[in-house]
Amino acid sequence: FKSPSVPSTNKDLAFLESVYPQSTEEAILQQLWANLLHVKPYEIDRTDSIFSFGGDSVSIILLAQRCRQEGYDLNANQMFNTPILKD
Repeated sequence: FKSPSVPSTNKDLAFLESVYPQSTEEAILQQLWANLLHVKPYEIDRTDSIFSFGGDSVSIILLAQRCRQEGYDLNANQMFNTPILKD
């Protein structure tokens, strides 16, 4: 078993921060996207757009419903305007 490497430079750390969710909300949204779009959560970077995974208007509406079920106040219009995970 090989342990994961620890970031050794600021550049490495900056890359990891650009890729992995940086908050609980981002991690939950990443999981919701993954479930809805039938991809693995680790395939979704925080700089990705839902549309780059085949998301469309129906996906956005379903995602908004799932967010509300999880207790988050996101609506379809917000997601159309900011379709990037970190936004």
